[in-house]
Amino acid sequence: MEATNETLEVEFNFKIYDGMIKSFVHTLDNQVELEFRKAAFENAWQYLTKDYSNKDMFIEKVLEKLHPETGKKDLREICLNFEITNRECFNSYDLGTEIYKIGEKTEILDTFEPCFRNNLSFCYSRGSKQLEVRYPVSIRNFIDILNFIEEHSKGTRNKNKLINYLVFYIEPRIIKKLSFNDEIKNHPVFPYLPS
Repeated sequence: MEATNETLEVEFNFKIYDGMIKSFVHTLDNQVELEFRKAAFENAWQYLTKDYSNKDMFIEKVLEKLHPETGKKDLREICLNFEITNRECFNSYDLGTEIYKIGEKTEILDTFEPCFRNNLSFCYSRGSKQLEVRYPVSIRNFIDILNFIEEHSKGTRNKNKLINYLVFYIEPRIIKKLSFNDEIKNHPVFPYLPS
């Protein structure tokens, strides 16, 4: 009876684990949540209008190309409609640059879009003080997977089985990219994952 209960518990836990991994994989190709896109827009706008070395030229272009009263709102609407998935944020994170070009022939989006995308990628590593939820759901899902492995692997053999199943569904390149998040990088299970 005890052995049967143990087997049922293992099977039940494995179904949960399987669901967690498939949920993470599905989330990779979903759009980044709206709340993070909104925060990234505000951060980009703040930077380009307050801290950017060419802020005067940027503001001049906004006034020249967009309606003075609705310019920020119109630009925000454009940015929130960009197709950006969680996978794209992972892949572009270490390519980010905070040098934005602007000149006479530069369009507003030529300067604003890369700044917006960089700020969106930064949400993954830095979290966001503006949001109640610290990380996007994809990051939270992966942390849950690591916690599950830690909690349900009594020995190295079990841990290796769970990790092998994880790697079957999630390519090592994505796992390596996740190391930019401190909570993931410093998790006790992370060193066991392929890099």
